[in-house]
Amino acid sequence: MLIQINDESGSIARRLRDWRRTMTSAMAIATAIAAMVLGAGCGGPSSPSPAIPTVPPAPASGTPAAVLEISTFELVLYSDEDGHRWYEPRIVLTEKSGTSAALLQQLAFVVPGRDTEIFRADGCLFGDSRRVPAGGTWKQSQAYYYCLPAYDESIVGSTVVLTVAFTDENGVGGRVTGSATALPPGVWSLDRR
Repeated sequence: MLIQINDESGSIARRLRDWRRTMTSAMAIATAIAAMVLGAGCGGPSSPSPAIPTVPPAPASGTPAAVLEISTFELVLYSDEDGHRWYEPRIVLTEKSGTSAALLQQLAFVVPGRDTEIFRADGCLFGDSRRVPAGGTWKQSQAYYYCLPAYDESIVGSTVVLTVAFTDENGVGGRVTGSATALPPGVWSLDRR
């Protein structure tokens, strides 16, 4: 479902974008410094990263006791008074077994042929927010704001694929995948997954 929210004054949207840019810049600087320090400590240049990162393998073999479902994944369109529009994901995860919590490890957002953004739980979730309680739910608002992608209008018509890597309480891993399409302004979808 596409939800359009208008911020008449634009102040909220502008502050959120400015905060996201600040946090993204700070994270980039910290990452660059860490790479230089680690590279220097090894006595040579660091190994290049793969062009497209992948979701890590499941930590333990077997079928996880936790059954995680992406109950909602949609791209919400926001706009400000200057006419700027962008899409952000709305996510609700549900643990369906009722017998084990799901511990989130990673959220990967992929726009096939365009973009891949991967957010690890250890840097993006705080406190107990990486835990989807047995029989409970998790919402994207439990992640740090800068750990979710924002897409400009060039993504209209594209599909974003979300893959969530998780473990159960015994360390047995699993993955769940869902997709959402960025609909043009004014177009609504009844599919809420």
